[in-house]
Amino acid sequence: YKFWSAVIILVGAIIRLYNFPTRWGLGGDDSRDAMIALEAIRIHQLPLMGSFSSAGPFVFGGIYYWFVMFSYLVLPFFIFSPWIMMEAVSILTIWLLMYLVKLLSGEKTSIIAGILVMTSPQLVVRSLTLGQHTFIATFSTLLIIGFVLLWQRKKPIFAFLMGIFLGLALSFHYQAINLLIFFPAIFFISGFSFKEKLKSFIYMFLGFVIPSLPLFYWDYHQNFSNIRNILDYFLIAQYRIYVPNSWKLFLLKDIPSYWSFVVGNFSFVGLVLFFLSVILFLIKIIKKNINRQFIIIGVIFFILLFVNRFYKGERSEGYLLYFVPFIIIFTSFMLATIYDLRFKIGKYISVLILFFIVIFNFYFIISIWNTNNGFSFYKNISRQLSQKYPNTKFSIYDYKYKITSALVLSFVMDFDNKTDSKGLPIGVSCSGEGCPNLYKPIVKTGMIILALRGTNPKLFDKKRIYWVGVNQKNVYDDLIGWLNKNQLKSTFSLKNYIMNKLRNI
Repeated sequence: YKFWSAVIILVGAIIRLYNFPTRWGLGGDDSRDAMIALEAIRIHQLPLMGSFSSAGPFVFGGIYYWFVMFSYLVLPFFIFSPWIMMEAVSILTIWLLMYLVKLLSGEKTSIIAGILVMTSPQLVVRSLTLGQHTFIATFSTLLIIGFVLLWQRKKPIFAFLMGIFLGLALSFHYQAINLLIFFPAIFFISGFSFKEKLKSFIYMFLGFVIPSLPLFYWDYHQNFSNIRNILDYFLIAQYRIYVPNSWKLFLLKDIPSYWSFVVGNFSFVGLVLFFLSVILFLIKIIKKNINRQFIIIGVIFFILLFVNRFYKGERSEGYLLYFVPFIIIFTSFMLATIYDLRFKIGKYISVLILFFIVIFNFYFIISIWNTNNGFSFYKNISRQLSQKYPNTKFSIYDYKYKITSALVLSFVMDFDNKTDSKGLPIGVSCSGEGCPNLYKPIVKTGMIILALRGTNPKLFDKKRIYWVGVNQKNVYDDLIGWLNKNQLKSTFSLKNYIMNKLRNI
């Protein structure tokens, strides 16, 4: 078991690290987060809050930025330091999921789970995606491990760790709010007296509070506007969003599609794996051939599925990462169950299914192995600008704050110490209708790079109506600085909401 576990983790690491120099994520959000962390280090500040959610006027916790800052403090000489740390977390997640499945169902099922995680399309992609969402799969896995260990070893310290992991997950992204179900789940642990269960519940709550304190402290000074805006979204605003949804769509399209992105790649594979896993799990319950802790985790999974069915937003893969450990658990359990059938053909069927899952996963993995993040492209622009304007620092501007490449270029140049808010203004523009084309590009690239000094005042005025500064300091001030200096607003009142509901009964 130890040998094959080591092989799986090694192969998983190779898959994730293959062609790393051209694959590490270099998008607008990634660059923004890295610049915010670097600026926080430069000015010696520790952000208490994170970025705004796309769903509404509320922010995530700031611990995610602490991770990015820590990456640059440990590896200060590499621009891709956070991505290296992300790889480390992703490789650790392989072992964590194997350990979780071993606790639940033994070494054989754990090896199957390891093979699934090793080649999981979503986990391979997420290993190089710098963002809050990525961590949820890891924290939800740690949460379930804590739950299983609490059940098996009956030590309250595991309840405390459950709270820590849940608090961290919620701080990173609010999709983890559904994992609050593990609080009442403690009362279903067998072998505990009610007093011990209550004690564990309190320990879990104390652990949950610790990672929540930074954001809670900040929100306290905002008159709890962040919490009120979150409640506003969950109770009111989300119901204003229309996304086609029904049980048929959910069971035959949404869940199979996501299941296949975790294991299997193709939707029809996800559909088969989903229904096979559910059917075999129910058969095991009927035959009473399954331990109770597995049953409770299964019940939690079905409740989470039921709750997600009524989710009003778009079910993009980044919002469903808390399902990853459940999908790995049930898929590996299903394959192990088929393997253990009395008939020898069961072994061949199980191995054959696993073989094709790995092949399908690799079909996707190979397609992304040659991904080019464009880092050399941006370094070339930086080099051309330095050659054209020797001994000059630049101030980067984005046209109407809609050109993602501007953030990336600013990030790359700032790390090389080539930017300054008072430097030569450089505009990153676009081509086509509605884009400024009064001046020829100053460097020959795939983007339009303009020197803004002396341009038409209508395009570049004191108020920066058309051009938005995206230097590291600007990016930091636009988010963390703004939230530190201004009051977050909220018009939501929980008391009024409840009173209105009571009046309408």
